[in-house]
Amino acid sequence: MSSRPDDHADTSHVVEVPSDKPSSSKAMEEFPVRSLQGLGQLVRSVRKSQKLAIDDAAGLMGVSPDSFSRLERGVGGVGSDRLLAIMDGLGLELVVRKKRPAQAIQPQGIRS
Repeated sequence: MSSRPDDHADTSHVVEVPSDKPSSSKAMEEFPVRSLQGLGQLVRSVRKSQKLAIDDAAGLMGVSPDSFSRLERGVGGVGSDRLLAIMDGLGLELVVRKKRPAQAIQPQGIRS
């Protein structure tokens, strides 16, 4: 089974969920996230895979449970410092890369 969604599928809310099972594949290495909801799903999945209650995770990472909850629900309003603290605490990092050509958005008025 492929660990990446089809390039033509609507992946605006699709997030690969890490497995509790060890794997030799790269499934745990990259999680393309294209929405706040997708980021929240990823954070929640990783937190739960580590068997952490939201209050406990928030306390360990030095953020409020409310901030942690807002991030997991994908509603916004979480500062970049808190986002990075949560991701670091869960063993995640933020990587920015150019979109693949099939995922890039064409500016309006320009035709290829």
